[in-house]
Amino acid sequence: MLVKLKKIEEMKKITVMILSLLIMSSIYAQSAAELINQAKTLEKQRNETEALFKYKAALKLEPKNYEAIYGVTWLSGRVGYRLTDVNKKKEYFEEAMANAKIALDMKPNDADANYLMCFAYGRMAQISSSKQRVAMTKEIEIYGKKALAIDPDHVRANHAMGLLYYRLANLSAVEKAAANIVLGGLPSATTAQSVPYFVKAIKGDPTYILYRRDISFALIKLKQNDKAKEQLQKAVSLPVRTEDDPAYIMDCKALLSQL
Repeated sequence: MLVKLKKIEEMKKITVMILSLLIMSSIYAQSAAELINQAKTLEKQRNETEALFKYKAALKLEPKNYEAIYGVTWLSGRVGYRLTDVNKKKEYFEEAMANAKIALDMKPNDADANYLMCFAYGRMAQISSSKQRVAMTKEIEIYGKKALAIDPDHVRANHAMGLLYYRLANLSAVEKAAANIVLGGLPSATTAQSVPYFVKAIKGDPTYILYRRDISFALIKLKQNDKAKEQLQKAVSLPVRTEDDPAYIMDCKALLSQL
């Protein structure tokens, strides 16, 4: 009986190995372009984890494929953001940073490549100490500004800069103290300064819930509650596009109930 059980277990292991090899061979039988197209479809279907896997597979086939590099950077940051394990989150963010640097080396004067650096630093800042986060602020601003100097209408860069200035204007006492110690202070920023960037982001992508939620935070700080309500009401009426959108909608509803 024991011999039979061992044989069954061995057969199971062999079957799993064969299936794994078949899956991997089917992936590598595909071209990088096919894998990237599949990744884009998965993104539209709100399956970013699987899309990331496809981008990574494409990158293995073509290590200098810019679309694959962009996809791995962007989705490593987004998928990692949702993880609760800090160590795993760090792994994803480090992968985003490593690929953002590759993209910038490839295209130093490209708006997307500069935005990716801005994005990657923003993600790393989320898991860093107050001092490190403050130090990274300079990098976020440098690359965000460069992206917008190349393309003033870059949607994601406009949102990133709006968020940066909003956060700088509303730093905690600990972060302000860290800024004075590490950097001798930070660039002056006001909540009002963030609004035009958010407006541009919304203009470029009017159906993305996140942008309308974030401008609402700024408008509420500025006591422009009517304008904030308008943005929030629009946000909750929009279709879900990403895995994060249900949470954003909940945020918007909570803000509406407070106004």
